[in-house]
Amino acid sequence: MANRERGAALPTGEQSAFMLDEAYNSKDPTVKDSSRTEFVRNDIMRNGGLWVPEVTITTPQNTKNPGMYSVFDENGEGLRRVYTTEELEDRLTGGDTEKGVRFSQDRTVAFAPQNIVRAGEHKKGTLAQDGACIAVYSPEGAEALDRMAEQFRFKLYSRVAKNNSNENIQSLSALLRGRDLVDDRLDAYFYSDGSWGGYVLSVSGSNSIAEGDAPKICIRHPNR
Repeated sequence: MANRERGAALPTGEQSAFMLDEAYNSKDPTVKDSSRTEFVRNDIMRNGGLWVPEVTITTPQNTKNPGMYSVFDENGEGLRRVYTTEELEDRLTGGDTEKGVRFSQDRTVAFAPQNIVRAGEHKKGTLAQDGACIAVYSPEGAEALDRMAEQFRFKLYSRVAKNNSNENIQSLSALLRGRDLVDDRLDAYFYSDGSWGGYVLSVSGSNSIAEGDAPKICIRHPNR
């Protein structure tokens, strides 16, 4: 990724979800009608999508406990940093479990077992029960995305890796408004190599997207 502005930081999956929920559902006119909010809704989500700094690691289906890890990519390393199952399990030690998803104590690593991860279409209001979404965006962030998805006409769609190999599959996370034949639904990517362009939000001092108190919006490629 490109260098961040001084003092700015990359948002967690949860922060990204709350910022999008605010952009689509805020009742505050200073937020709803701000130029930054309109840019998020009309440019970012339609043209390339929002890259979320969460790396996913999907384990082989033939392992003892297959599933998907999510790691907060706070330094913007993308796919350059390779994570091992042993490292991730070590970081999860001493954490807790919410809605079937394990979280590390510092909330930077999560693991969703395969039996609660669902690819494909989701009925509105059910994304908050999906293991992949909970792992990447947190339980509260998953609920925020459900609220955001209510603004779109069609059912939301989740893209998850199916790992039939003997090695982990490491991918990037993104959110966008319809990319293929459908242009009015939320697409949640948990499986992407970052080969297409998009945007990254940098947070500076606040999670709000309001004008004058907003995250920085940067055009970046997730692997640069």
